[in-house]
Amino acid sequence: MQGHRHPEMIDARQATPEFTAKDLSKLAATGRELFAESRPLAPRAVVVDSVIYFGMARMFALFVAGWVNLNVFDEMAAAEAWLEQFHTDES
Repeated sequence: MQGHRHPEMIDARQATPEFTAKDLSKLAATGRELFAESRPLAPRAVVVDSVIYFGMARMFALFVAGWVNLNVFDEMAAAEAWLEQFHTDES
């Protein structure tokens, strides 16, 4: 499995998280442990449809900034355009 090495779109517009903003640092720490040998991870674009989830995703992006380039969007087209800069013939 090498999926973590390719830019990825995460469509979270219909998601209902079962965690709170207080849990984000723990989630980031868990991700760091799981992907320790794979760092840095390929860029990720997260698309959300709520101001609250936008804020939570931006906070999470700050927690993981050292090992994954994660950007948050409220429009799919903007996320696709941002990810396009990372695609190569190998992606």
